[in-house]
Amino acid sequence: MADFCVNNKIGLQPTSLNDLPGSKNFMESQENSAFRYGKQGTMEYFTSLCLTDLTESNRAIADSLKNSPLIVFYMAYEAMQKVGSDYTALTNGFYTAGKSLMYPTQNGCSSLAGRIFDSLSGLGFQLGISPYKNWFESVAYSKDNIRGSFERLYNIEKNPEVKAMFKKYIKRFAFSALENKPLTIKELSTKPLNANTC
Repeated sequence: MADFCVNNKIGLQPTSLNDLPGSKNFMESQENSAFRYGKQGTMEYFTSLCLTDLTESNRAIADSLKNSPLIVFYMAYEAMQKVGSDYTALTNGFYTAGKSLMYPTQNGCSSLAGRIFDSLSGLGFQLGISPYKNWFESVAYSKDNIRGSFERLYNIEKNPEVKAMFKKYIKRFAFSALENKPLTIKELSTKPLNANTC
């Protein structure tokens, strides 16, 4: 999917599979206890809101993804590494801006200002994709006494097949907050969660 977006100069807003509060899916997941972070009104639910808008899944994951939130986060993270790079954002932005100038909207046909506005809007939209890459990188890595998403999702992963798949991959994201060095897999599975971790 990321290659398709890059090749066709399309932006991508990554998001995990979520049931947004107030939606029909959210109400169903609350009734069926499929919501991963507790019932609405609990502290667990409240603190999960900071994680689950664009970052982590808050619903049960499909069998085709091995019921793994780790796989979903991995897919979103890796897609953003390709689509959200500064180079790709600039390339796509200038491409979109050029297309807007060459093929103006009805607004752009009637005035030069409208054409310039359309062009800058196309550029701005594509540049707006790049911060998602920075956001994913900021939550993926463990740092400053807080476990990153990869480390945390690896620790709670229940599927041994998925854990084996990510055993080597996870090492670059997991750092011991005290020693500032990569944690071993044994440390990953035995070290308790920090109280400051959301």
